[in-house]
Amino acid sequence: MTDLAPYMSLGVQLCGSVAIAGGIGWWLDNTFGTSPWLLVTLLLLGIISGMTVFIRTALKADNREIK
Repeated sequence: MTDLAPYMSLGVQLCGSVAIAGGIGWWLDNTFGTSPWLLVTLLLLGIISGMTVFIRTALKADNREIK
């Protein structure tokens, strides 16, 4: 079970970063009337940051398995 620990939170981290960034983008668009530009921009940043964490965690766990 401890071998799976690094992978168990990856989905939550990926979805969470996209959802939080999208929520902030939606709120900023409603506040400043810039729809949909801030939403799209922050969604892309959320996807990039989520995938970065996903890839780093996967590579780190893969390096542990090799050793």
